[in-house]
Amino acid sequence: MKSKKIFVIKIGGEIISDPNHFNLLCKEIAKLKKENNHIVIVHGGGKQITEMEEKLGNTPKIINGRRITDEHSIDIVKMILGKINIEITGALKKQGISAVGLSGVDGNILHAERRSPKPIDYGFVGNIVSTHPELVLTLIEKNFLPVVAPLASDHDGMIYNINADTVATTLALSLKATQLIILTNTEGVYDQNGIIFPYLTCQKALSLIKEGIITHGMIAKIESIHSAIKSGIQAVHLINGFKPEKLAAIFSGKSLGTLITKEEIYYE
Repeated sequence: MKSKKIFVIKIGGEIISDPNHFNLLCKEIAKLKKENNHIVIVHGGGKQITEMEEKLGNTPKIINGRRITDEHSIDIVKMILGKINIEITGALKKQGISAVGLSGVDGNILHAERRSPKPIDYGFVGNIVSTHPELVLTLIEKNFLPVVAPLASDHDGMIYNINADTVATTLALSLKATQLIILTNTEGVYDQNGIIFPYLTCQKALSLIKEGIITHGMIAKIESIHSAIKSGIQAVHLINGFKPEKLAAIFSGKSLGTLITKEEIYYE
């Protein structure tokens, strides 16, 4: 176990909702797993949750990339995330991979408390206060591929919706992962002229939020990445999940998309 690297891959809901790209991504992940890599998947489902809320006549409310989750929405969240989790494990099984579907509630992997209602009451949205990765590590050691849905619970068993990027960064830290790779529906982080930043420090990324260059769902991603790097993760890759062939390049040590680090990277 000590001689093998752990890669945490976060998959966004947009990618999962596209059957062709999703199947290609699962094929690529399966190939990398068969090359003796330890992989943990964390998935989102924001797109699918929004679609279901709208279908049921609800108006989704998302602030800075985080969903307001009331007592009606939390049931939708649990339903959709459970569905996505099974679909991912099934798609990986088709590729010959033994995947195990989990949420942060299982084995108390993620212990959470409800977010403070001030300044914004997010409802049934939690803050992760502790992690217990033993179950995930046991599955990894037995050569399973854990697939984790972004839900967690408190001491009373109350279930909370957790931002998937936060779950991915928190798990990467607790597992002492070699790499955290966040798959998005963009090539990375763009500047005001639409040009990709190949490298960013955390401080520069935070300043781009203040300047209004980084907006919407990317804000939560950057905030989670900043927290992870501050806590010890060396670097985080943001890459386009609709181009799964890029994963192999990342696993081999190349830098694609946007690489976010603590310190400035100097290169020729």
